[in-house]
Amino acid sequence: MGEEWREVRTLYYRAETAAAQWKSALDQLDAAMENSWSREFSKWRSSLSDHEKLIQSWEKAWESCDQDGIV
Repeated sequence: MGEEWREVRTLYYRAETAAAQWKSALDQLDAAMENSWSREFSKWRSSLSDHEKLIQSWEKAWESCDQDGIV
């Protein structure tokens, strides 16, 4: 029974090591995806901010034309 028990422990150790390696790989992938999404979100936020500034400048231009009696 001693030899069989040693084999079981070896298999358990290998499975545990493989599981730890998978967990590490998945954690790294998760971190990479989070960073990727953070960068993408930052780009969208910047684009929306630029768009908002553009809309505000158009509103000011429209209001100035309306005050001048152009429109």
